[in-house]
Amino acid sequence: GFMKGLPQTSRRILEEARTMAPDHPGVLAQFGVWHMDVFRRGGKSGAKRLKADFETGLGYWREAQAIDPGNFSMSLHGAFILLSMEDPAYADEAKTVLQRIANAPTGNDLDASFAARAKTVLGHLDGDGQDALEDDLNAWLGRK
Repeated sequence: GFMKGLPQTSRRILEEARTMAPDHPGVLAQFGVWHMDVFRRGGKSGAKRLKADFETGLGYWREAQAIDPGNFSMSLHGAFILLSMEDPAYADEAKTVLQRIANAPTGNDLDASFAARAKTVLGHLDGDGQDALEDDLNAWLGRK
């Protein structure tokens, strides 16, 4: 199950990274996504047990994007978590991030694949692709 020690180990590693590089956008993004994903998977009770907070994680993720908007992997990961929360306010923010990635110049194949993924998900959001959207989110995030 989800509570078999991996979230605790991940948190410990991320906290160590934060002591070494507290303002590094990769560290901020990873720690933010950790908080958000623990809440997504474990709900309020699971998040409380692991001392995770969705809004705290969202703040770290936003800060990381402000510092390094070119980190498409972490931007996508956070946007997909926001979409999985099924909250219109979060969905709007996720769409903005996906549009930025979809329209960004891509300098390599990895960035191009992230841009293509963003375009695909935007297509699901603009059309009637709820099942396809859920499949894409589950493929990226894993099931709740």
